[in-house]
Amino acid sequence: MFNFYPLIPVWLILLSGAFALGMVYFTLKHGMDLPEWKCYLLSGIRAAVIMVLVLMLLCPGITVNEQNRQRSNVVVLLDDSGSMATRDMPGNITRYRAALDFAQKLRGVDFSGCRKHFYSFNTKTELIKDWDVPEMRGAGGGTDFEQAFNCVNRDVGLAETAAVVLLSDGLDYSAFTGNKLGAPVFAVKFGSELSAVKDLRIEDFSYPRKLYTNEEFDLSIPVSLSGYEDGRESRITFYVDGKEVKQQSLKLSPGRTIDLPFKYSFTKPGLYIVKIRLDHLADEASYLNNKSELIVEVNSGHNYTVCYFPVLTNSFRPLVRQFRSSGRKFSAVYRLRKDKFNQIGTRINPLFDGGIPTKAKALKDVDVFVLAATQSGLLSTEQESVLEQYVANGGTLVMLGGEKSFGSVAAGTPLAQLMPVKSRRTSFVPGRFRIVAGNKRERSRFADRIAELCAQTSAVLEGVNLVESVKEGAEVLLSVEAAEKYPLVVALPYGRGKVIAVLTNSLHLWGHGKQRRRNFGVFWEQLINYAGRGKDDLLKVALNKTKLPKNETLKVSVKTNFSGKTLKSPDFKLESALYRLHSDNALAVKSLNKTDAFYKARFANLRPGTYILETRAALGKRILSRRYNLIIAGKEINEGGNLKAVDENFLKFCSAGRIYDSAERTKLVDDIIRTIRKNDVEREWYPLFETPFFYFAVLVLLMGGWYLRRKFNLF
Repeated sequence: MFNFYPLIPVWLILLSGAFALGMVYFTLKHGMDLPEWKCYLLSGIRAAVIMVLVLMLLCPGITVNEQNRQRSNVVVLLDDSGSMATRDMPGNITRYRAALDFAQKLRGVDFSGCRKHFYSFNTKTELIKDWDVPEMRGAGGGTDFEQAFNCVNRDVGLAETAAVVLLSDGLDYSAFTGNKLGAPVFAVKFGSELSAVKDLRIEDFSYPRKLYTNEEFDLSIPVSLSGYEDGRESRITFYVDGKEVKQQSLKLSPGRTIDLPFKYSFTKPGLYIVKIRLDHLADEASYLNNKSELIVEVNSGHNYTVCYFPVLTNSFRPLVRQFRSSGRKFSAVYRLRKDKFNQIGTRINPLFDGGIPTKAKALKDVDVFVLAATQSGLLSTEQESVLEQYVANGGTLVMLGGEKSFGSVAAGTPLAQLMPVKSRRTSFVPGRFRIVAGNKRERSRFADRIAELCAQTSAVLEGVNLVESVKEGAEVLLSVEAAEKYPLVVALPYGRGKVIAVLTNSLHLWGHGKQRRRNFGVFWEQLINYAGRGKDDLLKVALNKTKLPKNETLKVSVKTNFSGKTLKSPDFKLESALYRLHSDNALAVKSLNKTDAFYKARFANLRPGTYILETRAALGKRILSRRYNLIIAGKEINEGGNLKAVDENFLKFCSAGRIYDSAERTKLVDDIIRTIRKNDVEREWYPLFETPFFYFAVLVLLMGGWYLRRKFNLF
């Protein structure tokens, strides 16, 4: 679009131009004694100078679209990690070969004049300078999107990038989200879900990342076979910290998935690596998904449990038998007569010779306190207050159901305040009640394990305590069903601790024959573990990275939830120790120093290898809490496990509309160019001020006129 922006009034410009042209005409007719052609030549030059000056005074402007030079780069990232060697692309070529061909074709595309930069990446990122490449540029390794984008930002600048084109299968170990990238990402997906190619694989499955000592590590491993015309035989092997613990032969049918059970108990706290390997078959698309590696943090089992029986109930013998067989440290305290108590168990504690101690601090070493009967009158107000203070300080109280529980409880008492439920006057009801675990997505691991038991038995409970309601803030972990649905296990946070109500006394009768004892044992092991899980939150450990490049420093930040009194104690220590994998000798121990709300330490110059970081809090010689982390320093990260290329792999850093199949190159290019042009800016271009054309034209014309005047002897 063409416009004029006159520097002085238009009428004055036109009037001055007309006057000047008139004077040129007058001179042409009356003022030069020269041959006619010379007169016309000189007059033409003078008229041209006047016309150019008039045009300059009118100041023409042209509306133009210009590329935003702040975003004038297109970056192509080519994934050459180990998973890209999977042969599941058309023509039986690898994902990498298909991605490389795709990148070669992008080299000749004009992205609206943007500069193009091509990188290959896995655990490190390199600019592609030589396109005469072998089948795989890199040495495999894992996919690290985070360092790839960091490299682009360092070399090119994401703020100066109009588009990033990612050629990958989307598998990434860096957990990169890309929330603050600042540049649009276009992802081209290479690979399939492997259902149409020859492949033996371990499918995705969930597993508990944290356990307690002697808690059962119970897995169900899905194994699939696809692409073969008939069945195949293989073998699966399980390793714990490099030692083989189980091996099993397999017969597999194409198109089917079988679930293989694996159970193991860890007897010591620490961080364990569980590896699962399938023997290879001929012509598989990839061997990377024939293995899986699990990291399991095992914490100390709760050191001390007290079972207090103000009156003997039918839960006494089953509980004592269960705690003895589990190897837990426990005391079972029961009343003989009014002021006389007796103890049995693996720890006889003089503190309980007279029943419940008179001070809550005497219970500081008790991880879980089980109260076998809860009706008013069985405990004094002072004893109820001690339990209330114990829970408020961070302890866990488990209230058992039965005929002497959850019935008549005086309102306003500490016991009534502690209860997760509001009880009825007549509470215990016999009957046949089936345990239900609720929605799988919402339930806890405790409820998950009980749901597994429910699936294995049709047995029912023979009585429960019915309650008026569940208190606000409480969570129903398990329920029972008869004519209606009733709560069975209810948990309520209280202060820094929690209270758990178990609204039955017939769990030891749940099942048939030997299954009864197993059901009862699993229930109590899982419940005691759940009861103390709040202790895991006493230390929250954050690391800058768990997979460190060579020569990078490990930074440890810890937030604690200990009481102010504990933190101020001169005996309190918080430190991190670094061990080589499978070694009991600490390479370095660092005390954590408080900075703002965190305690921090650094481990510099780690040699390449695999390490265990143990962070522990202690009060004197007593360990309050431990946490473990696996650290891999300066080593190549190998991929394994799931190799399926699906759109969900990319949704963390780009929208669904910017995910393309390898056959959609034309659509990709069109979308990128459209996005680049959205960055174009519309502005007025002023040739008078932005080019020397007018000034040069005036100068040339004036110099030409001067030369002709001298040539024609007019000086």
